[in-house]
Amino acid sequence: MNKNTLIPVLVGLGIVGFVWYKNKMKRENMPKSVEEAVSVATEKEKQNFTPAFLSQYDIVMPPNQASKAVKQAAFEMQDARTQRELIAIANKKPVYI
Repeated sequence: MNKNTLIPVLVGLGIVGFVWYKNKMKRENMPKSVEEAVSVATEKEKQNFTPAFLSQYDIVMPPNQASKAVKQAAFEMQDARTQRELIAIANKKPVYI
């Protein structure tokens, strides 16, 4: 293998590795249940307020705001599930009759 083909192969492997790592981190950070998705959405909303305000008041998200965040998390979980199913289908060995 000469230098002219080695460099593009290494660059390609680096790009594939980076994309794989990003997808893995994205899947690990996804909420696993609806309750977790609601709590994550509430925590993100709490970051908009100061600690003094939060010590006096409890933040309760209206149902439509929580549902928007939960719907978005659900679509992300659905996309990740579809990707895993496609990978499982691709890894199956073909059956010849």
